[in-house]
Amino acid sequence: MKLVVLNVAYPFAPVGPAALGGAEQLLTRLDTALASSGHESFVMACEGSVTDGILLATPKPSDAIDAAERHHIHEQYRFTLQTFLEKWPIDLIHMHGPDFYEYLPSSSVPVLVTLHQPVAEYPEIIFHLDRPQTFLQCAHAAHLSDCPPCPYLLPEVEETAAPDSCDLHGARFLDAGGIDKYFAIYERLVGEARALETIIETQFEPHLEIAH
Repeated sequence: MKLVVLNVAYPFAPVGPAALGGAEQLLTRLDTALASSGHESFVMACEGSVTDGILLATPKPSDAIDAAERHHIHEQYRFTLQTFLEKWPIDLIHMHGPDFYEYLPSSSVPVLVTLHQPVAEYPEIIFHLDRPQTFLQCAHAAHLSDCPPCPYLLPEVEETAAPDSCDLHGARFLDAGGIDKYFAIYERLVGEARALETIIETQFEPHLEIAH
């Protein structure tokens, strides 16, 4: 299944091979793997990011971010994402920022959100979203047990690196087979969304009346 995937980064940190954060490293690996596997990869991230897929660059935040600028960046990010989705057919959106709920799109495109931070750092509301086809997935197995009951919470992508490894979460996945596991999740969510779309289209298909 050829996929068109949009990875959405945390608005305040560039992504690329030199990125320091685990979320940014994982996104970079996913982008590289998608592009090299014949899929179509888009990445939405701030200026200064380095990607193999097509970069949707947003303005780079200043070094001293106050509440007003954070609010403005979220508004800008939300507008850019929604505008892009209205113009380009995307199979799946993968969001990585801890503030993803500030710019979660209203479109019907399935969304996978990876929770890279401890669960306590997210607002309770993320476990009660009413947006269809929106799924949460913990980056770390230890965080899964901290989540409240949630019907759209997926199992974590299990890490196979040594427990005392100091490598960043995202940097382990090519060797651990985690990229293939993410691809399997992508294909399942997209397949389910397409099947649901077909059912809805069939239900509303006009039926020709035969004149007697």
